[in-house]
Amino acid sequence: MRHASRFATLQRALCSVVAVWLSVQSVSATPPIKTVLAPAPDGGKLAGWPTFHADYQRTGVARVDLKGPPFTRLWTFDLGQHTWKYCQGASVWSACAVGAEVDGKMRVFVGAYDHNVYCLDARTGTELWRFTTGCIINAAPTFARVNGVPILFVASLDRTFYALNARTGKKIWNVETHAWTYTVGESIAGSPIVTEIDGQQRLLATMWNGDRRPLRTIQTGELFSIDAATGEVLWRRELSTAALTSPAMMKIAGRETLFVGSEDGALYACDARSGRELWSYTTGHKIVATPVCVNIDGRPLLIIANAFGMVRCLSAIDGRHIWKYKTGHEALSTAAVFDVDNKWFVTLGSSDRCVHSILFRMIRPVWKKQTGKYV
Repeated sequence: MRHASRFATLQRALCSVVAVWLSVQSVSATPPIKTVLAPAPDGGKLAGWPTFHADYQRTGVARVDLKGPPFTRLWTFDLGQHTWKYCQGASVWSACAVGAEVDGKMRVFVGAYDHNVYCLDARTGTELWRFTTGCIINAAPTFARVNGVPILFVASLDRTFYALNARTGKKIWNVETHAWTYTVGESIAGSPIVTEIDGQQRLLATMWNGDRRPLRTIQTGELFSIDAATGEVLWRRELSTAALTSPAMMKIAGRETLFVGSEDGALYACDARSGRELWSYTTGHKIVATPVCVNIDGRPLLIIANAFGMVRCLSAIDGRHIWKYKTGHEALSTAAVFDVDNKWFVTLGSSDRCVHSILFRMIRPVWKKQTGKYV
């Protein structure tokens, strides 16, 4: 299971990779950097794209007008070395990039298969710093300000969470979730969330660890709450023996609630303050795609897809099933949920080599775009 999940992640990664900043004007023009605004959990605005899928609800939407092509590639940053042991000569970005403003300048942060997390100047693509962890990074880092300090939070497959000064790349703290042994394997990590609970900024994150000890095998998927300033572990809760998705978060009836999918096929809802499980919903097939939280017509809802290719809409309050839509193959990508002129759309990719866009209220496809390979 662990190797299958890792292979699916790498399969979706780029084999020849560039980080690209696009112009939205004419080919000859070099425009100023545009700040993309993504909705924050409290309804405010976050500058940039500071976490996986833009925000902690994981909506995957940027309210920016690209004005259509032509687009211009302004810079390229390549790892420049062979790092992927399955493909000679290829280097791999194994994590999604995020972007945030540090000291008035936009930065791009991205993790890689070579164990490094990189900080790049968003205007030029120049490498500003790198930090080396003990293993692959395939979860998007998360940027947040803690007590006024810009911090990048990174989850590495060396079983460890890192807090790095986003200005310099210097380590502030790290938390090892499982001690090293001769039989321990690579972990599976999710992209963290940083939120304030009871006046304290907390890092909320998932990590799966496996240890092939004789007579005492360990497989545990856990949800962690960590003091974002100090690295103190406040609590940890085992949700499953299977790997977990990145958490998504939504405030329901005044309570911050976390939603986590699992390769055991279940979706878990947990209290962000205590980690207590509120409810769970079983889909019957493994969940790799992160849940998406959205409020439509005054109802808090969840969108979740699974490896059977089924996309479901559930009530975020109690997990009640509302509707479902079937793609042609497994759906491993997290959906983007957005409205256009008060019409809501759920858009996601599938291994049927298509991107599907579903009209939310009608539960029917609006369009389906065929690609050259799995999405």
